[in-house]
Amino acid sequence: MEIQALGGNTVRINTKKTSILANDSVTSKSFLKDGDIQLFSNRTEDKSDKKVRLFIATAGEYEVADALIVGIPAFPYKEESDHKLSSTIFKIVSDDTSVVIIGDISPELTDSQIEDIGHADAVVISVGGGGATLDASQALKMIKKIDPFIVIPVNYEGAIDQITKTLGLETLESTSKYKLKSANFVEGQATKLVLLENS
Repeated sequence: MEIQALGGNTVRINTKKTSILANDSVTSKSFLKDGDIQLFSNRTEDKSDKKVRLFIATAGEYEVADALIVGIPAFPYKEESDHKLSSTIFKIVSDDTSVVIIGDISPELTDSQIEDIGHADAVVISVGGGGATLDASQALKMIKKIDPFIVIPVNYEGAIDQITKTLGLETLESTSKYKLKSANFVEGQATKLVLLENS
């Protein structure tokens, strides 16, 4: 499984048999290609303007090609009082590896959400802050609950020094694309940071 950051919350995940685009920007350049699986953590529309293989913006379980995609319901950021689980956490499993995508959601994960997430090799997490999304401190609390091997922050817009200091994780590497392989991980090893340069 290969993970690529494209700016903002947008990431592309390539498996051996398919390509998944998550949280593509709807206000600027789109990275969507015909044949993509398209995921949105915070969007209610159920259609795309491209010939996507599958469009997912709600909770559920989906099997496509060599990927299992699990959508877990979540509250949007700072909207818990509305009692509307209108956002989605996504877990993607392929070739014995798993990645969880956390967009602009409430900073408090429930026991049920943690159980549904289960084991995660990697977590891609928005840390933009600014009152619209998780900040680094809130993200760290989530990371500790999920306990992945790898954390990939997105949407930080240049403030990476402060983010890495707050997260307090050792940086494994900085790269344009990260290849996630379960064979590289050993149970009990410390969580490490991977910084993706926007493509």
